[in-house]
Amino acid sequence: MKPIGILEQVELVRLRLHLEFDEDCLLPPGFALQLRRELLHAGRMVLNREAFRQLFEPSLPDDSLALRLFQRPAPAFILKAGTTAEKWVHAGDAWQMEFLFIGRGISYIADFIRVIQQLGQVGIARGQGRFVLVAASTVGAAGDVAEFCQSVRGTSLESPQLLPLAWLVDTTSRAASWRIDLATPARLVSHGKPLFRPDFVALFPFILRRVGAMLCHWGGINFELDPQPLMAAAASVKVVDNRLYWEDWKSLQRSAGMEALGGISGSLTFAGTEIDDILWVLSLGALLHIGKGAAYGSGEYRLTAQGNCESAVAR
Repeated sequence: MKPIGILEQVELVRLRLHLEFDEDCLLPPGFALQLRRELLHAGRMVLNREAFRQLFEPSLPDDSLALRLFQRPAPAFILKAGTTAEKWVHAGDAWQMEFLFIGRGISYIADFIRVIQQLGQVGIARGQGRFVLVAASTVGAAGDVAEFCQSVRGTSLESPQLLPLAWLVDTTSRAASWRIDLATPARLVSHGKPLFRPDFVALFPFILRRVGAMLCHWGGINFELDPQPLMAAAASVKVVDNRLYWEDWKSLQRSAGMEALGGISGSLTFAGTEIDDILWVLSLGALLHIGKGAAYGSGEYRLTAQGNCESAVAR
């Protein structure tokens, strides 16, 4: 099946949460990395076991091929963090957070909003930064914002605006070269060891695996996606400029001492006619992120055309 046929089968929702802080709080560097723990804690407080599992810890696929290719599925949501810089927020400040929900995961948005409401009561960062969820909205294809719910207690939900992936993912642009810029560090692990400065051939399998896993588990796309020709095309891509580097993110206290956490930052410029065949994978990867913690804001990148380009790419 052609890429456009795959993408037309799967829908996505851009969920925008509108918060108002009740107290001052310093959101530390790597804030998105820490949000996973806070969300899991809030989720266990308000969701039953099955709802929690579906939202945060999806079951392994029954299909043996899917299990071999993609391993454990990730959550259906993606936090669009955009940065890892620390940020001061003050009581009364309004703040927005945007999450993407894909395919079957769209049905769990109501549960997710309950988790966010609970997170506001316990604090967004280690018990600090309490807030109220003032409203939630969804963003349409033209950037139009429609109210999805407006309630502090309980949720009165409207139907979200649905966006086919085919509307958001570039499949046709042509350019002399392309560049990936990492907005948040990507923690890429191969054979138990992190990659510190991957080239395109080493990076692409992580993008393809993430895209394939999300399409398979949440989009119901399985055997329509053949990875072999995509990997072959990626092997022919030439690196023009590799400015990727390892960035130390923060340290977490462990019983055996301090464990450093970090990821790949920087940019990678590449070229080749074979990019035409894998452009949709790269473009979709920009929406879904890559590496460990992708659902919680890690591994977010921008894909931009260098030189002449016939159309805009997904952001």
